[in-house]
Amino acid sequence: MKRRRINSFTQKPQFYQVTTVLYIIAECCIFPLIVFPNLTHVTTRLVGLLLFFTITAILAISWLICCLVDPTSRLVIRQQLRQSTEEDVDHCEYACTSCEAKVTETTKHCRMCNRCVEDFDHHCKWINNCIAKCNYRAFLIMIFSFALHQIVFLVFSMLLLTDRDFYNRTDQMSYITLGALSVISIFVALLDIQLSIFHCWLIKNKLTTYQFIKLKRAKAENRAKQIQSEGKLRNLFRMFWRKKSMNKVDVEGGRPPAAEALKTIEGKSSSQDFKGSEGDNESFYGKDKLTSFKSKSPNFDIVKETEFPGPMSVEVQPRPTA
Repeated sequence: MKRRRINSFTQKPQFYQVTTVLYIIAECCIFPLIVFPNLTHVTTRLVGLLLFFTITAILAISWLICCLVDPTSRLVIRQQLRQSTEEDVDHCEYACTSCEAKVTETTKHCRMCNRCVEDFDHHCKWINNCIAKCNYRAFLIMIFSFALHQIVFLVFSMLLLTDRDFYNRTDQMSYITLGALSVISIFVALLDIQLSIFHCWLIKNKLTTYQFIKLKRAKAENRAKQIQSEGKLRNLFRMFWRKKSMNKVDVEGGRPPAAEALKTIEGKSSSQDFKGSEGDNESFYGKDKLTSFKSKSPNFDIVKETEFPGPMSVEVQPRPTA
């Protein structure tokens, strides 16, 4: 049986973990050896040195916390050690077959670490450890400080690379090394800033990374089942004739299609809101709360309506004429 990982250093280092450490070490070596001595102004040197190594210290401390913390569920550990009571597991509605223990709803078994993690967010390959509630704050500080680390390094590197005197007074190898690392830093900074914005969005919406992935998969599966149930020929027909058919008028009855009978809801045309299949247009996280569906057309009656949360569904039928 695979041994449970306690932290990032209890098993052999992974490729991504080693790459991250070597990259940060390379920047910490190049900045004092190449960047700092070639800055012309004394004030610029002091500011650059203070900013760079202050942010580096914050980054190193937060990285160590993320790596050393063991996010394994304490409830699972007590059950494995036969130290849990019935009161501890009464509220547990799920069970982990790998750990052979009862777990809570927010607990997930990580296959890479072979352990159940309480309040699981994701497994980070760059630090070779799981991110959960116990080390999530340190993880946020780490990615924010890493973004600042890249920005500071890029700013002072570009000051030298754009200086003609620096090219004349330094050797070619140092210039090429600094230029290559600066190009890499641009891509790394963009990726890290994107990751920071994503986690800010998750915090705003009170979601974890794992919950976001589950919701995304559920939406994709529902959409795939919907497409399969509609049939291939119908999907092809809708692809080429959908927009045109939505604007046609029922010639026999002199009435517009059912979708046109649904009027404005929150300032949007019903033909735009309801022309897709079920569940196409609702907000995925339930932000848009449509309380009711009203038809102002005298020719149609609403026979069924489904309110949020859940897929939006409205069925209408022609009103019998007297």
